[in-house]
Amino acid sequence: MLDVIAFLKIADYRLYCGGKTTIGKSKVMLISVSDYFRIIGDIGAADLLFIQRTSNIFIYFLCLYAKRMGKTVVFDVDDAIFAKRIGMLKNPLYACFDRIARTSDYVFAGSHYIRDYAKLLNENTVLVPTAVNTEIFDASKTSGGAAGPRAEFVIGWLGAGDIHLRSLMLIKEPLRALSKKCDITFKMVSSLGSRKIRDAFRDVAGLRIDYGQDDWIALEAIPEAMKGFDVSIMPLIDNPYMRGKCALKALESMAMKIPVVASGVGENSYVIRHGENGYLANTAEEWVRCIEELIDDAAKRRAIADSGYATVSREYTIPVIAKRIEKVLGLERG
Repeated sequence: MLDVIAFLKIADYRLYCGGKTTIGKSKVMLISVSDYFRIIGDIGAADLLFIQRTSNIFIYFLCLYAKRMGKTVVFDVDDAIFAKRIGMLKNPLYACFDRIARTSDYVFAGSHYIRDYAKLLNENTVLVPTAVNTEIFDASKTSGGAAGPRAEFVIGWLGAGDIHLRSLMLIKEPLRALSKKCDITFKMVSSLGSRKIRDAFRDVAGLRIDYGQDDWIALEAIPEAMKGFDVSIMPLIDNPYMRGKCALKALESMAMKIPVVASGVGENSYVIRHGENGYLANTAEEWVRCIEELIDDAAKRRAIADSGYATVSREYTIPVIAKRIEKVLGLERG
């Protein structure tokens, strides 16, 4: 039987066949020709082909082959890859999304936005939120924002360098305004050495910026890098791709008992109940007001942090999401 909990703990899975995992060899969801042939060989002994995120023509052929072999195919989508474009054309890395979604037995959608799109292609589309590994993102591993006031207030951000430069620009002016009122450090995890990010924030006088690591770090090392966050922010521009975001960075921060302020875009609007387990901000003025409230009120920070932690514990841990998957696939444990 598929051990769903063990499966969900795999940090970077692509295709899953009968207990074997093939991981993409680059960050753009490409796998080698030999990998494809190995997967074809594995499918015969497998009960399930699990396709995660990638959707090129080769993956579509694997999907068709698995179906012909009588295997169950699950297409798991945690980004709005159907919205990826190169100019006016679909990105070829994801061009077969619709065909794979239609062919699969199930589509697991990581957000409501993805679910609503995929549901038009496959009635067996199920909302399966991205799970947080709370063995890694453990509140005991950081002092977090729930602690009392300090000489400086640390606003943290999780993300991948200049991939999110446009979203980071949403917070630039609010940070400028806040730094005029109190002692602020903006800590990124991480800019990944992006010159564009450094240039963009260079003119924000009075704001201390920790740009973080220049290179990728292991998932297990991220909680240590988050130490000292008083607030974690998740700004997102509003476009079709970002609306599919599954709020994972917000959830990871909530699991660490760090209060979150996020754009009201995509799954953030479903995860965060404004003023209860986090804050939603859609304008520069709202960003300033929400963060300022958390700066001024340590008790409020603690309350938001505790409520956010409870949300993750109740709805987004690996065991919780595993039970949902097991129920859909008929793998409930006795």
